[in-house]
Amino acid sequence: MSAPSRTTSGPRIRSTPLRLTGQLVGIFTLAMIGCFGASYFVARQTIEAGLRDEIVQTETALRDAVSQADFEDRFTHLAEATPRRVMLIEWRSADGRTVGNTTGLPLSPGFARVGEDALTGDNPTAADSYLVRSTPLWDGQLILARSREPIVELGETFGAVVLVGLIPSLLLSAILGIWVARRMEDRIEAIRGTLSRMQRGDLSARVPANARDDDLGRIADAVNDMGDDLSAAMDSLRQVSTDIAHDLRTPIQRVQVLLDQIRDTGLTADQERLVVRAQSETDRITRTFRSMLQIARIEGGGTAPSLEAVDLNEISETMVSVYEGAAEEARQALILHQASVPATVRGDRSLLQQVLANLIENAIRHCPAGSRITVALDASGPVVLTVADNGPGIPEGEREKVLRRLYRLERSRTTEGSGLGLSLVAAVCDLHGANLELGDAAPGLTVTITFPA
Repeated sequence: MSAPSRTTSGPRIRSTPLRLTGQLVGIFTLAMIGCFGASYFVARQTIEAGLRDEIVQTETALRDAVSQADFEDRFTHLAEATPRRVMLIEWRSADGRTVGNTTGLPLSPGFARVGEDALTGDNPTAADSYLVRSTPLWDGQLILARSREPIVELGETFGAVVLVGLIPSLLLSAILGIWVARRMEDRIEAIRGTLSRMQRGDLSARVPANARDDDLGRIADAVNDMGDDLSAAMDSLRQVSTDIAHDLRTPIQRVQVLLDQIRDTGLTADQERLVVRAQSETDRITRTFRSMLQIARIEGGGTAPSLEAVDLNEISETMVSVYEGAAEEARQALILHQASVPATVRGDRSLLQQVLANLIENAIRHCPAGSRITVALDASGPVVLTVADNGPGIPEGEREKVLRRLYRLERSRTTEGSGLGLSLVAAVCDLHGANLELGDAAPGLTVTITFPA
């Protein structure tokens, strides 16, 4: 038997394991970016400090010249020996002379960064950017521009490390994290599915065994223990109800015999009516106990079904014929739509007749005059038996409850019946491995039974 179920889990992307994986990957990404950023900043500051020291040391070496001639010798030697991509050197004398390995360097009393486009002279082998400083020296201006190429190379190196090392690591971490999260989610879904089956009344549902001794494993063990306890409690309750029904059936039958004897003694008309009412109530109690015992035998395996090839077309035609009179008396229309081909299933003929009888009786009892009750069969695939009406129906939240023993809707408490009709239908469907669903006929109730292929 299966009742309509609600979907309680959202899209997988919203699951807790995947959210935690995303958060951890995000934290790891931020941490790595922070570490790489800090390392790049420190390395860049160190290299730039070294470039400034080179400029200062060069200035000092030229400043230590003992004479103008010595300075010019040193300067000429330095300019010839220094590649332009490493350092640009220019000295502008007071009388307008310019010497060095370049011309057109900008003046800057402090350290300044300039790009290649800021160089106005002819510098065909210039680097992309320089660290420039100018200072007065020997009746002129000394301008030194140290190439910043080591810093540029450092940035390229760190960029390559990020592309080759960090991004693949993040992708691998994300893939492994998603894989672990999906495994955790599958275990969580197994627990949720088991609880959902228990909620729908399948107390035999258990979480598959897992050897891991972790939080989810302990939760799964607790769910299985709870299922064992609930199953034992329900078995005990069924046994108690069965024992009560069995023990009280004989005294009730004796009461019926006594009432028959009382009617034979000669009674007044009022006394006769009271005795008839008492007999009607005892008949109702007897039928209730008989149904309870039958359900108990079916659920407990005490009823071994006589499985044979049964054509539901024949059974439905027979049961509709039996109840046509009752439907006409209640001013209702009972309609049969048989399958165009034999609707053959393997089952117990008497139990299947009981199922159809209970469904038709329920529809006749609870639908008002003028209602339409339809029995339909479809054998185009797995055989499907449908009993539908356009009566008041059953609210969605009550459809699972009406399959329980003795449960009745509030509006049905004043009508005949014991609340066991649908319980017996559910038990027989379980016995035959058929799927039972209660749906909305808009208006009314639709009972659909799908038999195994």
